[in-house]
Amino acid sequence: EAKSTELSQTAARLREANDKLTDLSLQKDGFLSQVSHELRTPMTSIRAFSEILMSGNALDPETRQRFSRIIHEESKRLTRLLDDLLDLSVLESGRASLNRSQVSLSEILDRAVYAATALDAEGALRIERRPEAETLEIVTDPDRLMQVFVNLIANAQKYCTAPEPVLRIAVREVPGGVEIDFADNGPG
Repeated sequence: EAKSTELSQTAARLREANDKLTDLSLQKDGFLSQVSHELRTPMTSIRAFSEILMSGNALDPETRQRFSRIIHEESKRLTRLLDDLLDLSVLESGRASLNRSQVSLSEILDRAVYAATALDAEGALRIERRPEAETLEIVTDPDRLMQVFVNLIANAQKYCTAPEPVLRIAVREVPGGVEIDFADNGPG
């Protein structure tokens, strides 16, 4: 009877350990999926804009400068993402630190739109914005906010099933902050 009780307790501990390992494996898979998604976005922009610059197409100097600036900014963002990934304290605590600075909201939105639409050769998703409403200086972590914007735009590209997909980005000041709506004309 003592051996039976001991075997039952050992079996229970093994089931508990197996459950924990399964949970850890799921967390690892989720983490790797998120990391690959976050790294792929700036890499896609860097590749797309560098390919355009290398194609030999006649680009006006302003467009060439804008594309070069996007490549530079995306490579800096990629470096910061990799630095965060390698910072063990960030991984151990389970949360990334915010690097707040005062930035132009319209600039972050511009970069996000360029990054998210860089490889959309068909240009299927039309993006509507009101630039005059976006001329705000905000205090935020520009990389994290851009990640959010890029993900929202990419989701609209993937999941808006309207015959002529449109994404409306609306910015408005509210007491104590800014609201930014991303609304597509799909059924969701």
